[in-house]
Amino acid sequence: MPYRLRIDRLRAAALAAGDQSNIAMARRTGISESALSRMLRGQARPRLETLLQIGQSYGLTQDDLVETTEAAA
Repeated sequence: MPYRLRIDRLRAAALAAGDQSNIAMARRTGISESALSRMLRGQARPRLETLLQIGQSYGLTQDDLVETTEAAA
């Protein structure tokens, strides 16, 4: 099932936690800055383990973090 990271919700949660930069988000989540940057630019989709790591860091659920998208025909 195709899905997309809800970047707006992740950014809002990060800002609420005081993380205003990708570096701060990377430190909090334990995800490399380069991987996080690719996800935030929509160039990479996080795996389930990464979604769980992000969710635990910011108090978000998988449903908060992803939305399903239509498969290309």
